[in-house]
Amino acid sequence: MSHKNTLALICVLLLSPFVYGEDPDVDTPELVTDRPDLTESSSVVPKGTIQVEMGWSMEEFSSPGEDLTAHHFPETLARIGLHDRIELRLGWDGGQWQDLQKDGINVDSSGSGDMYLGTKISLWSEDGNLPETALILGTSVPTGTKCRAAEQLANRRYCGSFNLYSSRRYDSSVILAMSKTLNERLSIGWNLGTVWLTEREDNGDLDTFPRGLYSVALGISATERIGFFVEFFGDTALSGSSIPSNNFDGGITFLVLPNVQIDASAGKGGSSESPDWFAGVGISFRLPG
Repeated sequence: MSHKNTLALICVLLLSPFVYGEDPDVDTPELVTDRPDLTESSSVVPKGTIQVEMGWSMEEFSSPGEDLTAHHFPETLARIGLHDRIELRLGWDGGQWQDLQKDGINVDSSGSGDMYLGTKISLWSEDGNLPETALILGTSVPTGTKCRAAEQLANRRYCGSFNLYSSRRYDSSVILAMSKTLNERLSIGWNLGTVWLTEREDNGDLDTFPRGLYSVALGISATERIGFFVEFFGDTALSGSSIPSNNFDGGITFLVLPNVQIDASAGKGGSSESPDWFAGVGISFRLPG
């Protein structure tokens, strides 16, 4: 598909919820998204609907003699309601661009990220002290391009950071997503899980290993349309030894229409394995409303 056709498709997706709107006589279900925070929601989309969540993000990594800036667009997740308790999840890491400066050498590279295939299964609803809980199963699909920029350097670690290009393997994940309403304004969500990540070693070999995922996000409803969140998330090696990657972020969501939401977020890494900082904006919509 050409760049012009890709741009046209993105414009159609972005404008379609505004064109169709929603029937004022229909009781519209609440729009619950998995973005912009990294904590996946414990809700599934309504049966018979398609919810599209997409956006742009960037990260910056710095170390002595090295600076890397990476962009991703359009990061996309399509959630399709198959059943009252089951949704199908189709994703794409988006087109990716990175600018790497190392010891006076500047390397620009671009490519495509991997696809994603998964499902979210609602296990039970919130009841008293019991949190709403869902199970998310998924895998990356190695459709992206190789990390060409890193091949020109001795240090290849950036290939595996924040899904820069393709891992070249099917990397699966298992996540337990939970949430609890605290009061009319506050809610909390948290994730625990495991992801199998593939990285390219200095000698060029691929190595896949499990990492434990964890996150917790506090949601704040300022008004019926405006919400905020603060979040802590990270991952750590489950085999071998490495420094955990911990991060802090926050953001805002604005409900433009009952079926359309825009968002913005930014954060900072809390360990040497994390990006120095990262940011993103996005839009989510559901069809029909």
